[in-house]
Formats: sequence, C-alpha cells, structure tokens
Amino acid sequence: CDKYKVLNVSNVAFGKSTQADDEHSGHPSSNAVDDDINTYVHTNTRDTPYWLVDLADVYAIEHIDIVNTNFEGYRLHDLDISVGNAMYNMTVCAHYDGPGTDGEHLVFNLEEIAFGRYVKLNIVGTGQLQFAEIKVFGYLKEETGC
Repeated sequence: CDKYKVLNVSNVAFGKSTQADDEHSGHPSSNAVDDDINTYVHTNTRDTPYWLVDLADVYAIEHIDIVNTNFEGYRLHDLDISVGNAMYNMTVCAHYDGPGTDGEHLVFNLEEIAFGRYVKLNIVGTGQLQFAEIKVFGYLKEETGC
C-alpha cells in the first residue's frame, strides 16, 4: 500500500503572503503573486536583494515559473532560487545567470522535488530585483491511512 497519495499540482503561491528586503515605491512584493503580468516587484539597488513567499504549509515543489517585466529585463540576473521550511534555513534549488530579456518566461524544473514552506529569490551580488510574476507548482501529501 502506498502510504501517501499525490493531490493537485497547482500554483501554490497565488495570493500568498510575501515580503522583500525593501520595495521601490509603488511596486510591493505582493505584485509577484497577483496573476497579473502588468504589475511587478521592484527593490532598490542593494547587496543581495531578496523576495520571499510564505506558502503557509509545506509543499513538494516540482517547478517554478518566473515572468520577467516587459522592460529593463536585464535586471534579472545572478538569481538564486531557494526553498526551505524556515526563512533563514533554505537550500538553493536553481540558479539563473541571466541577464534576462524583456517579457521572458523562465521555467525552472527542479532536478529533485524540493520540500518547503518558503520560496526565496535573491540576486547574488549587488542589483535591483525586478520581475513581474512567479508561479510555484507543487502539491501537498495526504496520508491514506493504510
């Protein structure tokens, strides 16, 4: 008997709580999970700027999609994508060298399923973290009782 069964694989980040280490005026961290590619996240220039989503539960994460802004796409570069159960204890699951292009759609198929409550994006080095949308595709596991 398989003790677990897979539930829906879906975008588990939509509408969830987000934060960034700072926010450029009018471009809050929540714009990344509003399902609108015309809004975007934008930090000020700083060392290792980050953005984070709290999925509110531990998910098995299969892949992560990021949509770049339709302008100044080059700002998305040297990007680490991390997953973990605590905000300050995360594992890098993917990296994007960049630089990005305007409107680019990036798909990160994780080599191994990552388990975690938090997903974090950060620029390695100095820069402005700017992107339009993120979708985190994952699922919960449910015990079958056998």
